[in-house]
Amino acid sequence: MDVRSSEDKELDPTCFMHNRVPVYGELLVSAKGDKLFFKAFDPRRQIISSGLLGTDRSFGFKSPPTASFLLNLGISSAYAQGHQPLAYEELRRDLKSDNSTVWVEARRELTDNFEYYRNNVVDEIFVSRSAAGDFLASLISALTHGIGVDIDFDPNTNIHQLDLELPLPYVDGNELRVFQLTGDDSAAVRRQARRLIQRYPVDAFEQLFEPLIDAAVVSNCSVNPEVPNAQAQIYASIFYKYNRLIHLYMETDISAEDFAVIESTATRILGAAENCLTDKSLKVDAAAILYAKWVLMIYADNSPSLSDAAVQSAKAFIGFVDANTSDNAQYYIQGHISHVKAWLENN
Repeated sequence: MDVRSSEDKELDPTCFMHNRVPVYGELLVSAKGDKLFFKAFDPRRQIISSGLLGTDRSFGFKSPPTASFLLNLGISSAYAQGHQPLAYEELRRDLKSDNSTVWVEARRELTDNFEYYRNNVVDEIFVSRSAAGDFLASLISALTHGIGVDIDFDPNTNIHQLDLELPLPYVDGNELRVFQLTGDDSAAVRRQARRLIQRYPVDAFEQLFEPLIDAAVVSNCSVNPEVPNAQAQIYASIFYKYNRLIHLYMETDISAEDFAVIESTATRILGAAENCLTDKSLKVDAAAILYAKWVLMIYADNSPSLSDAAVQSAKAFIGFVDANTSDNAQYYIQGHISHVKAWLENN
C-alpha cells in the first residue's frame, strides 16, 4: 500500500537511527496531522523501532510530531530537527582539523552517516587514494563500521554469522590496498587497516597473508619492499590469523585435521614473529595466536579430549609473553594474561 497521498506533507529527508545504524528515507505527515509515515529510500531496509516494522508503517497521534516525539521513536535529535549530514567537503575539512573536539565530532558524523558518505570514502581510499595520515585512518575506521552495517554483522554477537568466503562490500577487488595499508608509514593508518582485516578475516585476504607468512618463516622479512613498514604487515598477520581461527573453529567439534591446522598456524605465526619482528614490543603480541589456540581448546564441543592441548597452549602462551617482556605490560591485552593464569591455577 502506498501511504503517500497528494495532501501529505513531506519533511526533509531524514533517517532512523536503529542500533546506531542510519536508515535514510522520507518522513511523511498526513494532511490532518494525525499520522506519521516513514518510507525508506532503500526498500531492503527494515525498520524496527518502537513498534514500527517494515518500510511502510504508520501510527496515530493527535498533533503533529515534535522533535522530542521523534527522538523517542529512535530518530536522532539532529535529524528530527531537520539537520542534514554535512557536505562532504565540510566534513573533510573537519576531519583534518587540529582541534580534537572538531575532529572527534566529525569522525562521529562520518561513522553515523556512512551510507551518505560511502562513495566519497571509497573514492579517497581506493580510487583517487588522495587521503593520508590521520584523515585516511578516519576513513578506514568508518569503512570498517560501514561494512558491518551493510552485511549485518556484529562481532560481539555471533562470529559464525560472517561468511568468510563472500567478498566484502566496498573492499571487494581492493584487498591488496587494505593489505598494503597495514604497512603504511602512518601508525594510525596501520592500526585501522589491521582492525579491518582482524574484524573481517575473509578468504580474500588469505592469499595475501599466506605468502608473507611463508617467507617470514624462512627469515625472508622484506618480501614487500614497496611497503614502508614490512614488519607491520607481519605484525598484522598475527591478528588476521587470530580472528580467522576463532571464526573457523570457535565452539565447534575440533577434529584431528582441524587441530593440525590450528597447530600449524600457531607454529608459523610464532616462527614469523621470531624471525622478523625485531621489536619485542611487537613480537610479544604473537603470543595472541597461542591464546587463540587455548581458547579454541577449552570452548570446543569436544573440549575434554583436548584438555592436554589446552594446558600446553596456556603454558606456551605465558612462556612466550615472559620471554619477550620483562613485566608483561607490553602485551596488548592484559586480560588475556590474567585469564590464562587463573585457569592454569585451577587446572
